Amino acid sequence: MSNVIISPEIPQDINGLEEFKMQKAEVKDDKLVFKDANGFGQALSDGVFLIKIPDTDLAKHGDLFRNNFYLNKLNDNSIEDEYRGFKQLYLNRFAFLSKNTQVEYLSMPPQYWSQYYPQQVVKLLEQMLDLAIVVLKNVLRKVGIDEKHWDLVTSGACSRNGFETATFNHYNSKRQDIKLGSSVHQDAGFCTILRCTQPGLMVLINNQYYAVNGEEGYFVVNFGRNLEYLTNKSKTPVKGCVHGVIKMPKSNPDEPDRTSLAVFTNPKHDGGIYSYEEGGKITFLRSIPDFYETLKTDRIIK
Repeated sequence: MSNVIISPEIPQDINGLEEFKMQKAEVKDDKLVFKDANGFGQALSDGVFLIKIPDTDLAKHGDLFRNNFYLNKLNDNSIEDEYRGFKQLYLNRFAFLSKNTQVEYLSMPPQYWSQYYPQQVVKLLEQMLDLAIVVLKNVLRKVGIDEKHWDLVTSGACSRNGFETATFNHYNSKRQDIKLGSSVHQDAGFCTILRCTQPGLMVLINNQYYAVNGEEGYFVVNFGRNLEYLTNKSKTPVKGCVHGVIKMPKSNPDEPDRTSLAVFTNPKHDGGIYSYEEGGKITFLRSIPDFYETLKTDRIIK
């Protein structure tokens, strides 16, 4: 189950890419409602779509945090300063620097959020995780998987018993010796809820790269590899979104670096990966530890 991504030449300039028109949805009474009649099916095929933000005021705190967490504190008693200094404070425990891409990120699971993050940021992250679970359950229902099997086939993810995490990303424009903002990849889990408002994100669909621009009032949803494996043999296969971030040019001193925020829903670490076939057959494919070993052998073939 090692993964090979067949890719054309990876773009170096987002301005040369056609923008991908994502389907739009919102949640009403725990159901995904798409703007277009065929929007749900198209979103599953694309592997990515937009979902309306339930609380835009809360989302502003996430935006403020992601745009400041990597900066040094100024001790000026501003709300921005409350959200600064996190990279330096938690380096080597929760904050990491990528060697091969521009991204520097702060990542931790929910059990640490209240201890380290401002209260409004914690509320937003919990809301984003709840939204991810609603999306996942709607997808499982759309695929036709009986609800009594959901906890098994997601190894606890759909009941909030999987491995969950939130990541704040900073694309350091000073690192101009590196070719990519982030690597081209699929997320490992089921469903990712992403907040981004600056250009740079690209997706690979039908062997072509497109620009994906976050939109005010919406999160970006993308599906991961576990969901692709689960649904591959069903009548409604879900595409695991192949995506990455181009190299960010040097910022104007008056312009902030690109940042993003993502929450991830994954199987629990001692769980398994399953495949669902039309008619109800469920097959165990491999353990999660074995699956994570295969991630080390991922390759991109151009």
